[in-house]
Parts: sequence; C-alpha cells; structure tokens
Amino acid sequence: MSASSHSGPLDQNNDSSIANAPLAAPTVSVQAVSENIRNIVSLLPSLNAYKLEPYFRNIQLGLNKLPVNIRLPAQGAVNNAEIFAKILNEENLGMLLIEKFNFNKFETLLKLTKTRLPLHAFIVLFSRYVGIGSHIFTYDVSIVGQQATVTVNPVSNLELGKQHREGAIALLIRLFREIGGPQDYEVALPHSPSSNSIANYATLLGCTPTFNASETSLTFDASWLTVMIGDNNSINTNHNFVHLEQCKSQQLKDELPKKSAGPAFIEECKFLVQQSLFFGTPSRELIADILNMSVRTLQRRLADNSLSFKALLEQARKELAQRYLAETNITIAELSLLLGYQDSSQFFRAFKTWFGMAPSHYRQQQQ
Repeated sequence: MSASSHSGPLDQNNDSSIANAPLAAPTVSVQAVSENIRNIVSLLPSLNAYKLEPYFRNIQLGLNKLPVNIRLPAQGAVNNAEIFAKILNEENLGMLLIEKFNFNKFETLLKLTKTRLPLHAFIVLFSRYVGIGSHIFTYDVSIVGQQATVTVNPVSNLELGKQHREGAIALLIRLFREIGGPQDYEVALPHSPSSNSIANYATLLGCTPTFNASETSLTFDASWLTVMIGDNNSINTNHNFVHLEQCKSQQLKDELPKKSAGPAFIEECKFLVQQSLFFGTPSRELIADILNMSVRTLQRRLADNSLSFKALLEQARKELAQRYLAETNITIAELSLLLGYQDSSQFFRAFKTWFGMAPSHYRQQQQ
C-alpha cells in the first residue's frame, strides 16, 4: 500500500518533470506486491489459516519469476486485496498488513535528510517515499479552523477497496506512532463494519472510527502540522497554522549561510535547492521567497554569475548524486527521491547525461 502527496510551489511542469508524465493506468512494483504476499504468509498462523500457505507460496513463486523492474496494474493489486481478505475470512486484512510494514528503510531516509522537519513535511516526504513502490492513493492535507484533516484519495480513476482505504489510514497512524506525531485523532471511513469487527478498529487504529462517512480521513489538532519532529517540546496551541512551504521557508532561512555576494550567493542558492529537493523539484518562486527577493531579482543575480536557475538545479542534483553514491548504500530508487525526481528512470537518464555511465557503475568506481 502506498501514497503520494503534493506540496505548494514545487515546479511540477519544468523540464525535469516532462519525462515522467502520469501513466494512464497507475502501477505498482512487483517488489511491493511480493512484500504484501510475504506479510500475508507471516499472518497465516495468527489467522489459523495454515492450509492456505501453499496457495500464497505459489503466488510468491510466480512473482519471484518476474523481472525485478516490472510494474503491475494497481487496480489489480487493489482488487486482489479484497479477494485475499475474503479467502482468509479477515475483513481487517489491510490494517493487519500495515502492522507488518517495514519502516527501517524510511528511518534511513529520514537520517539522510540531516534536518528537522515539521509534521506536514514528514507527511509529504513519507508519501513520496512509499510511492516509489506503488501509486494507489494520495494523502491530501487541509486545515479548517483549529483542525487538520488528511484525506485519502485514489489516484487517477482507481476504485479503492475497503482494505486499501483502511490500510492507508493505518499507515498514517503508524507513521505518527513511529515519529512521535499526534496520538489524539478521529478517523472517518466511508463503509460499514461488521458487528464483530468494531473492537478490532479500536485496537488497530487507536480509536473507533465514524463509519459511513463521505470520505476516508484522519483529523487532528492543526497545531501539530508545524511541530518540528524530533523536538521534545510540548505542542504550542498558539502556533500559526502555516502550510508546508512556509514551514520549510522559515527553517531554511534559519540555516542559511550568512554570506550573500558573488560565489557565496550561488552557494546559498544551491544549499536551498538541495534542502528543498526532498519535497520535489523546487520552483524559482520558492527559492526567491526564502531569500526575501522577487523571482526577477533572483534570476538577475544568478545571471550576474553566468548561471540560470535550471543550471543551478542541475548542479545541485549532480553534486548530491555524487555524494550519496560515494558515501552511502541507499538504493537508486531512494536516491531518485532524494534528488526530487519522480521515478528512477528519470534520474538514470540525467545521470548518464552528466557522467556517461549508469549510477551503479559510478558507485562501483568509487568503492
């Protein structure tokens, strides 16, 4: 199960995004499907479903024969989740699978960012990271008064089943648990429970949901969105309820190097671009806002140093790619995300343009 999210003035229409136009039919990676099957097999003893192990093992064997880079139709994955729940006679299968979700890789990713982030930014980063494997639903954050609501919406024309709707909410709650996010929240689900499963929701979600709602959502105190994850401070209910870009903008302003003339200005801009890449491709408008200048002034000062914004973005990505490949063991998919690309193939093409070789070959040369 996976998600994606969007965040304000990130340039989704620039040159680096054109090569990754949305697919007509959303897909999931074979690795993501295989992981779900492995997790189902691990659940069989607790579900008293030993006799079904050969059935799921055969599915696993079939998946293992597929090329590792193949992607499968997302609607098929959604439909299969509903079928598996019926076969196992477990209507809360989606939530149970989230209990098995491996957060280790995500923890590694957070360490690589080397910066504290507001909760809103964590939600965006988490959505993009999990979305490497599949693209089934999005998390969309809205604020009304004192309340923040994260709504789960299907990608494209997908029809989400009960298992993925519940799994998406359980995944978000699991994230909050892992990073010290809000523990007081309300859940809304657009379907009815069976009479014998209501207690399971309280156990797996930490609350009893409102059923037959108009949407799949999780609501909590909006002041949480600006809390810097990693701080031990109690929540300040007087927080201004700002959006991700404002949180990020202020944080980066605080971390900026103090010099701002000539080459030092270029290093400042590059620093900001590199920090912003974790959330997607940063726009000229975002960087100009952080620097407290107009877009026209930003472009003029870059031109004074014989540099365009596009070239600056290219330099920032190129330097980070070299550093991560030489100094870490993160996967190419993870590196693609850290550099603001929407998929690995987009990064692969850029890297071959820079160095005339594949990222894996470059890494081998550095070791």
